Amino acid sequence: DRLSTIANAELRIDNGGWVALSGIDILAGRYGSTLPVLSFGPHQLTARTQDAAGNMTTTQPLPITVGGVLLLNVTAPIDNSSTDATHVDFVGTTSPGALVRVRRDGAEWLTQASLGGSFTVPDVPLIGGANVFTVRAEEGLGNASATIMITVIATGVIELVPVPTGNGFGWLLLIVMILIIRVSAANRFNPAMAAAPTRIGHTQERAL
Repeated sequence: DRLSTIANAELRIDNGGWVALSGIDILAGRYGSTLPVLSFGPHQLTARTQDAAGNMTTTQPLPITVGGVLLLNVTAPIDNSSTDATHVDFVGTTSPGALVRVRRDGAEWLTQASLGGSFTVPDVPLIGGANVFTVRAEEGLGNASATIMITVIATGVIELVPVPTGNGFGWLLLIVMILIIRVSAANRFNPAMAAAPTRIGHTQERAL
């Protein structure tokens, strides 16, 4: 009915319900509304109008993509914390399904956030002293989070000291170290060796 005015205009986001639009310029047939906060990624907008005679027109779905900076929150470990463990778990929240990267120097550990946005990167190994990590979330559309830096001080990791073996002195030093360790271990755990000084002292006393 060309003579009937528009009775209402509605908008649907993705597969949600129809929401009434407010009249911006009714005489010109303009209606609109502020969009709610949408999750990052692809969405579809569909509009429909109905006049006073009941005639209805529905538009084709309009595809849109929402982008921006992903939220990222790391709850563990705490920056500048100390631990005597040899491994640590990175725990936090970000956008659902986002890929989380934990890096230290050239090493990298990955995980994907759940549909609720939570993530855990388990058993990240530590080196002795200060471990400087970077944590970043990203998703397939190119959206990414800010990079978070976290330092963990590892006090329970023993770093082996390399022994030079390029010459005879290096090999000799290595053999001496092994012998010292073996002798120390034998004296520590051999009950007979531990009791020997007591028996010697007793024999000397009887001879006097």
